[in-house]
Amino acid sequence: IQRIYTPHNVDFAYLLLWNHGAEFPNTAPMDGGLPNGANRFLVASVPDFTDRMKNGILPLDFDKLGVKVDHLPAKSDRLIVPGDLVLFAAQGTPGFGDPLERDPDLVAEDVMAGYYGEEVARCLYGVILTEGSVSGGSVSEDLLESRGVLKIESLQADRQATESLRKRYTAARLAASKPAAELNTTTTWIDTDRLGWEGLLDYYPQPEGPESGANRTNQAALNGNAGQQVNTFGHKVDGNRDSDPTDGSVVVNYGESLQLSLTEEGSYRWKCASCGNDYCDHTDSPKLHSNILVLPLNSVHPWASTVRLDSQRFFCRIYLCPSCGRSFASEVSRPDDPIIPDALPETEWLVGVASGR
Repeated sequence: IQRIYTPHNVDFAYLLLWNHGAEFPNTAPMDGGLPNGANRFLVASVPDFTDRMKNGILPLDFDKLGVKVDHLPAKSDRLIVPGDLVLFAAQGTPGFGDPLERDPDLVAEDVMAGYYGEEVARCLYGVILTEGSVSGGSVSEDLLESRGVLKIESLQADRQATESLRKRYTAARLAASKPAAELNTTTTWIDTDRLGWEGLLDYYPQPEGPESGANRTNQAALNGNAGQQVNTFGHKVDGNRDSDPTDGSVVVNYGESLQLSLTEEGSYRWKCASCGNDYCDHTDSPKLHSNILVLPLNSVHPWASTVRLDSQRFFCRIYLCPSCGRSFASEVSRPDDPIIPDALPETEWLVGVASGR
C-alpha cells in the first residue's frame, strides 16, 4: 500500500514520524521464501508539482521524478512545504517457498499483471520471459482480465532458458554457501548490490577447474543430479532431484521443502522433499545441518532495507539443502546471530500421525 501526501492551502506542515520496520521488514518468510520490502518513508521536493498534475502527470514513481529524494528514518521529524511530496509505503507480505521452484507460467502472469518486472522474474525467480501467449494453456483469460492484463503485452516463459538459468543460480548458491557448523567461526556474506541470485554469478560464474570441489558441486547442480559428489567444503553431496525423494514412509510434509519420514529402523528423519537428503533425526533441527547463504537484504528485495544503507546491520540468512541447493528456510538476522531452531515435533505426536490416530 502506497500513499503520497503534500501540504495544501498552508505555508508549511510539521511532519512527525514514529514508526518501525524501515531497517528491515517485520514479517517472516516461510518455507524458503524471501523477505518482503520494508516500510518506506520518502520526501521529494517538486516545485512544479501542481503544473505536472494539471498536465495529467501523477507522481507515482519517485525514482522517475528527476529530483532529489530523501529516505527518512522511521523515527524522525521535519518541516514540509507546498511542493514537497511525502510517500508512505507499507511493507507487504513475505515469500512462501523457494522462488526458483515457482511455476514459470505463474511468474509470467505476475509480470503481466504488474506485480513485478522482468528483472525480478529473471534475477529472483530465474525465469526468462519472451513475447507471446503464456505457454501450456494453463492461464485463465478471466484471471488475466481480472488482474488488468493487457493481451498485447502477453508474455510466456522460455522453458529451456529458464531451466538453464535456474541450474546456474542453484550452482552459484551452493558454491557461495557455508555449512551451518561454520556459521559463528567464519561468518561472511556475499557483498553484492545486484538483485537476487544474479550477483552470485559475479563470484561463481563458471566452474573453477576439472579437479576442484567447487567445480564438482557446480557441475552436479548444473546437471540437476549431484550424484556422489563433494562440495567446496568437503561435504558429501548425494542428492538427486529426479529420484524418489524418500527412502521410507512420509509421515508429515512440512511445507513444500521438508518432510518427516519413518525409516525401516523405526526412526523419524528430516529429509529434503526434492532430493531426499537426510538432514537429521526429528529431535534435531535441519537448519543446523544445512548450508547457509548470507546476502544483503536489498539483494533479495529492492526495498527490504531503506535506511542505514551505508552500514548495514541486518542481512538475509538463507538455509539450503547441502545436496540439491533448495532453499527451505530464510530469516533476517545479524551475520553472527546464533541459529534459532524452529519448533520441533514431539515423538508421541509423530507416532500418532504415523499410526493414523
